[in-house]
Amino acid sequence: MNRTRTGMKKARFRLVAGVLLIIALGLLAFFYREISSGPEKLQAWQKVFNLTVHAADGTPELAQPDREASYGSYRVTDSKAPGYTLIVNAEDADEIRLSASTGSFIRWNAPDYKVNQVGKEITIAPGETIYWTPLTGESSETITESELTMSAYRHNSVFSEARFIIRSDESGVYTGKWAEGD
Repeated sequence: MNRTRTGMKKARFRLVAGVLLIIALGLLAFFYREISSGPEKLQAWQKVFNLTVHAADGTPELAQPDREASYGSYRVTDSKAPGYTLIVNAEDADEIRLSASTGSFIRWNAPDYKVNQVGKEITIAPGETIYWTPLTGESSETITESELTMSAYRHNSVFSEARFIIRSDESGVYTGKWAEGD
C-alpha cells in the first residue's frame, strides 16, 4: 500500500513538473519573440534596401547609401514620367510599405499607362515601380521637400526601415538622397 502511494506521488509529481515545464517553455518562447523583434531590433537599412531612381531622361541610377550625393532628377514640366521614379527593393521582404510626408504616390503601369493617384501611403511588392509627385490635387502650393519612409515587411512584421528625402531646387528640379542617421 505504501509503495502504491509513493508511486502515485511520483506520477503526480512528474505530471505537475511536465505541465510546469511546458508552461515555462511557452512563456520563454513568447518573451523571446517579443524581445527579438520591434523597432530596436530592425536590420540595418543599408544592408536591406536597394533603391533605383530615374533621371528626367529615363536613365536609371542606383542610390548608394554611403555616397553623399543627390540622385535622379525630375521636373514636373519636362519629364518623361508622371513623377519621380522609384524602384524599391528590400532583400527577403514580402512587401514594402511607403509613406510620404508631402506629395503623393501614383501608379503609371502597363497596359494602359493611365496615371492613378494613390495617396501618401502605398504597399508595393519588392521591385515594383512607383512614382512620387509633388502634385496632390489638394492645393496649388509648391512642395519643396518630402520625406519618404520605406518599411520592409516579412511575414507581416517590419524588419527594416529607411528614409529617403526628395527636395527641389529653386528651378523646380527634384532630386533625392538617403537620410542620414538611421
